[in-house]
Amino acid sequence: MKPFFRLFICGLVLAAVAEGRADTFMLANGGQIEGELANTVENPRTKYVIRTAGGTVTLARAQVTDVKRAKPAEVQYIKLRPQYPDTVEGQWTLAEWCRERQLTEQRVKHLERVIELDPDHQKARLGLGYQKVEGEWKTRDEIFQDRGMVKDDSGRFRVPQQIEEIKRKRGDDKVRKEWFKKIGMWRRWLDSDRAQEAQVQIQRINDPQAVAALHKNLQDESNEAIRKMYIETLARIGSPDAWQVLILCSVDDADDEIRLSCLDYIEKQTNTGATALYIKRLRAKDNVMVNRAGVALGRMKDANSTRPLIDALVTTHTFTIQPQGGNFNNTFQGGGGGTMSFGAPQPQVISRQMQNPAVLDALTGITGQNFGYDVPAWKRWLATQKNTQSVDARRD
Repeated sequence: MKPFFRLFICGLVLAAVAEGRADTFMLANGGQIEGELANTVENPRTKYVIRTAGGTVTLARAQVTDVKRAKPAEVQYIKLRPQYPDTVEGQWTLAEWCRERQLTEQRVKHLERVIELDPDHQKARLGLGYQKVEGEWKTRDEIFQDRGMVKDDSGRFRVPQQIEEIKRKRGDDKVRKEWFKKIGMWRRWLDSDRAQEAQVQIQRINDPQAVAALHKNLQDESNEAIRKMYIETLARIGSPDAWQVLILCSVDDADDEIRLSCLDYIEKQTNTGATALYIKRLRAKDNVMVNRAGVALGRMKDANSTRPLIDALVTTHTFTIQPQGGNFNNTFQGGGGGTMSFGAPQPQVISRQMQNPAVLDALTGITGQNFGYDVPAWKRWLATQKNTQSVDARRD
């Protein structure tokens, strides 16, 4: 489009906006014209003939990318607007008319005109979102700004510290995603002629933001040697999140060697929160998990776990016994004419007390005592000890 023609179009846009024409024609060059389509019946369309307040303009079809039709209320508004005077009463009445027809932008324009004519017009101020603070009308934005708050990227007001924290977290998320890509790539290299290079790269990781990616790869990996390399890397990072992964893995992982490898690192550290999690697992519904927790607590050698271990020496668990054999349905008729029907056998739920050898091993290792599975004897002994902190490990 030639420069002089662009200027001509801009002039028409300004004129059309001033008149509030009905339709908006979006242009390929990024501009727009507001007016009324004159050649409505042309089919197929080859051009747009648009009537505006400044005159008529003809555009080729390729110059128009979209046409936004005005709503009936907008067309009615354009015709009605000149009938209202530029007074407080006239502009307020027109604003109310717009509110009833959900013409928000037009309503705001008239409310703003009202407070230009009458700065203390309460209803117009409230309609525009103003509040009176200490005798002064203020917008919501001004109130928040007075409190030292600023808008974030989404337009929501926050204190500057919150915005900085959000930016930091976004940066962290971006870094974590990059670690997923890097570790995934190095894992593929481990199955190629670049295996040694990949191993070196993984063993160099010391960024806490890599923990999530290492955890995911540890869960998905089947090669025990590679899993141990991930565990070694997590222990080297040593962040709270890294230790949490190792602690969970030390009792939840299905592989005995992997659990023990995690414990090798955990037992050398303090203040990781491992003991508290292991004590909680003593209350697990699964008897296998109870014994895994016993193994872990035995490695920790924390005297505070003595009472919970005593409570977990013998635990009660429920099991569902599935019936043996196929289904049957026989009917027996007694002498009195009554009948008894035998349907398909149903599963049975039973409770069983179970002794936990790993828990006993942990207790004997921590206390130097051995009362076997005699829980009352253990409790009598514990009552005689001084300066022993009791931890409540009652089962849920």
